[in-house]
Amino acid sequence: MMKLILSLTLLWMLCSTVGAFTCKDSQKNTTHSCAPNEYCAAAASQGSPGNQQSISCVSSSICDPINQMFSFNFGSYNLTASVKCCKTNSCNSEDVTYPAKQKENDLKCSTCDNCNETVQCVGDQDRCLSGSVATNNTAKKVFGCASKNLCDASSKLNFLSDYLNFTSGPKCCVSSLCNSASTVKLSVAPFLLGLIMLAAC
Repeated sequence: MMKLILSLTLLWMLCSTVGAFTCKDSQKNTTHSCAPNEYCAAAASQGSPGNQQSISCVSSSICDPINQMFSFNFGSYNLTASVKCCKTNSCNSEDVTYPAKQKENDLKCSTCDNCNETVQCVGDQDRCLSGSVATNNTAKKVFGCASKNLCDASSKLNFLSDYLNFTSGPKCCVSSLCNSASTVKLSVAPFLLGLIMLAAC
């Protein structure tokens, strides 16, 4: 009976450690255990802040597929990052290759509220984006281009940049300049005109 209890205890201890692993973290400058729903990640980012390598525990939701590229351009600030996920002890310790330069695509997006300034999207940036971020302890509205996967996983990507620390949004759309306030006003105008005509009848 004692052997059975010891065997079960040992089995429980082994099972409880399955899936537990440690990752390096460049923000905290340490190695620590990730949560069960996290992966290790290493990222190579390039853009207006310069080239940077980042390592961290990240949500598993941004690791499908394991290797991804996230990209945005907010006019004065842009970033493209290759992110590689893995799930073994300290597997994110090696540098990731920086992404290749991306070519312009057909999408243009507004870079500010109620203005005519635009930015040309590149590569995987297939969405126009608007939202608010907290960067350097300051709230800032952002408008520009983004990749679809960045829009989908924006709340999990702040380890790449303060400009992904969203406090509202982001709202993403698929046609050129669809993120400008004037586009929203124009789309509401026919609806309001219809209501006025209906009320006049």
